[in-house]
Amino acid sequence: MAEKILIIDDDASYRRLVKASLESNGMVCHEAEDGVTAMDLIVEKPIDLVILDLNMPNVHGYDVLHALRTHPPRPYLKVLISSGQSGAAELAQSLENGADDFIPKPAPVHQLIAQVRHALRLKDAQDRLDQLARHMMTVNKHLEHSLQTREADVRRAEDALLFAMARMAEMRETGVQLHLTRLQKYVSCICERLRQEPGWGEIVNKNFIVNLERCIPLHDVGKIGLPDDLVNKASALNEE
Repeated sequence: MAEKILIIDDDASYRRLVKASLESNGMVCHEAEDGVTAMDLIVEKPIDLVILDLNMPNVHGYDVLHALRTHPPRPYLKVLISSGQSGAAELAQSLENGADDFIPKPAPVHQLIAQVRHALRLKDAQDRLDQLARHMMTVNKHLEHSLQTREADVRRAEDALLFAMARMAEMRETGVQLHLTRLQKYVSCICERLRQEPGWGEIVNKNFIVNLERCIPLHDVGKIGLPDDLVNKASALNEE
């Protein structure tokens, strides 16, 4: 896709010269004779680079540059100052005001084209880097979601395994149906009451209660390894 260039200069002959030079190198050029017209064009058209004269009627070039930098119409818009005052001081002032480069006026055609191409290559690299960053952010969000989903699946599998083991221990005793469920409810009620006590609200938070409820089934899981006659012994344990 051809790059879009906007030439802002009150000198019509200079605009035609720059336009002919750039369009012969595959670029699409638009013209504006003053800053007001230029700002309308920049909003309407996808301009990639601006060649900006300083001494224009109505609006000075630096005022246009300041407006472009304060409210950028699109990311990484390149602005090249073009001025007949081609000294080191003018170059420094242009860069300090936010220009990307300075073109002496009139500039040899090969220098004009080289500087414009250099600025456009920099813009293309910045656009690609920005696109890559957005892509990486999207990929990162997908990975985070995948990890969160996987972590939730692992958590559910752990809970199911722990509760199944605890049920095995519970089933070996008589008269203790729903013992684990009741115990989890007891612990939850106690924690909710404890949260109302001074100093306990931050400690006994929602995450604390969830983790404690997950641990409850473990308190009797050791019964799985005990003999039936020991688990179901009705009287007190003896030495045997």
